[in-house]
Amino acid sequence: MCGMFLLRRVTDEKYLWVSSVIGAVLHNTGQIMVAVVMLKTAAVFSFFPFLLISGCIAGAFTGICAQILCSRINL
Repeated sequence: MCGMFLLRRVTDEKYLWVSSVIGAVLHNTGQIMVAVVMLKTAAVFSFFPFLLISGCIAGAFTGICAQILCSRINL
């Protein structure tokens, strides 16, 4: 979330979807790091590519929807 806030401050409003994709990548990275610490094994890194792909798709969809909504309500 902090990464998205920082990115949001430096990006233009028409690139809101970019901060959403970056937020998804940062979220998935955090999930993998916590799983490695909790499970004490690096085997969970095998899930990382799948999480990144699905996270980028979901982040892009969410970001595009948010961008359209913000442009329609003039935020």
